[in-house]
Amino acid sequence: MIKVYTVLKLQKKADDDNDLYTEKFRANRNFRNNEWRDFAEIEGGYYGRLLLFFEMKFIKNDKTELNLELCLIEPYIPVKDRNGYHVPHIMGMEVLENIPGGIHDKVKVISIDQIIRQVHIVPDLATNKDKDGYYSQYLLNHDINIYSWSENEGVLLDPDEDLITWDDVLNSEPLGFS
Repeated sequence: MIKVYTVLKLQKKADDDNDLYTEKFRANRNFRNNEWRDFAEIEGGYYGRLLLFFEMKFIKNDKTELNLELCLIEPYIPVKDRNGYHVPHIMGMEVLENIPGGIHDKVKVISIDQIIRQVHIVPDLATNKDKDGYYSQYLLNHDINIYSWSENEGVLLDPDEDLITWDDVLNSEPLGFS
């Protein structure tokens, strides 16, 4: 038996206090008449556009039941140079590309346990599209880092000059414009 889902809710631990929270992922072709398919970081050092969530149930010969919770993704891999180093974008974002091959090679089935967290990926509009309409490169625009709150030290630097207040402005000499 196969069940198909458009929303996946995963329990994750918060980085600061280990409290559990629910992270929601969408793979919906028609959400309020628009497509809504999230991107996620996947175990193994790559990213994916979430296309479909599904569960498969099998009954083995020994009458035991096997449940597989799976996800169909469109993988994006980091672009690397000849030496294996990540190629940086001029804006500092990580550069990604689709897995080479035809349209059927650009999808992969993974276990939902391999989904780490949500990310935001956008096309690099400075690159060309291929014959299937895919851009040749994408940018990891915003990595929804679960550690961002605990890593932020919140320290303000001292200003180089004195701060100007409204009293300073009101009590200053008017500028003479002619």
